[in-house]
Amino acid sequence: MTEKEAAELDKLRAFYKAVARLTTNHDHIEINDDEGYAVVFPSKLGPELEKIDKEWWKNAV
Repeated sequence: MTEKEAAELDKLRAFYKAVARLTTNHDHIEINDDEGYAVVFPSKLGPELEKIDKEWWKNAV
């Protein structure tokens, strides 16, 4: 595994941990069947992702 792949894997792990923290704190997650992604309410995920990677949103599309 390259350093770049390892860094991406670390970011993914951190992302899933952030989502897990939100869900275990009883935040609402809604699955949008048309688009196939989850929407988190209230919007606390953005700040959690910024702790992981300040430019996460550039790759979110």
